[in-house]
Amino acid sequence: MSEIPEPKDTGSAGTQAPSTSEVLPAVSESPLEGLPLARAVEGLAATRPRSIGGKATSTLLAGSFAHLSQELQATKSDLHQTRNELNSAREELSTCKMRAAVLAERIRAHARGRHLKNVSITVGTALIGLAIPLFRNDLGKFALVVGCLGVLLISLGWFSTGGEAET
Repeated sequence: MSEIPEPKDTGSAGTQAPSTSEVLPAVSESPLEGLPLARAVEGLAATRPRSIGGKATSTLLAGSFAHLSQELQATKSDLHQTRNELNSAREELSTCKMRAAVLAERIRAHARGRHLKNVSITVGTALIGLAIPLFRNDLGKFALVVGCLGVLLISLGWFSTGGEAET
């Protein structure tokens, strides 16, 4: 195994002949290629027409089998296309259902958020209203804390955002 054999014709001598420039004719495939029953009837009609009832009957029978076979192929193709469209529609429906669920949840969250904002504004206003009499009764530190808490609640109610942006 230590010696590598020398090739007899390496192809580097320049003795190769160019290929022919002839264009080979394309062989058309029969539309009945995948349908063995139609091919059998067509072959029987072509080779032994008398066994099917004569030349006219065999031609008619072979033609009707070919026609029905082509319709079967067309129907299968339409069915395949319809199934693809159905799968696409199912995916789109699934996407729309998910989007509808997300938007419905956002609506519920917005309603809860709106109630929370209204409560915080109301409580904040009440706390500011309470801080004023406390300040008049010489409870300044306590009035300041209650007043700041009221302002904070009102600010949160006014300036809080509604949630995420719609996608």
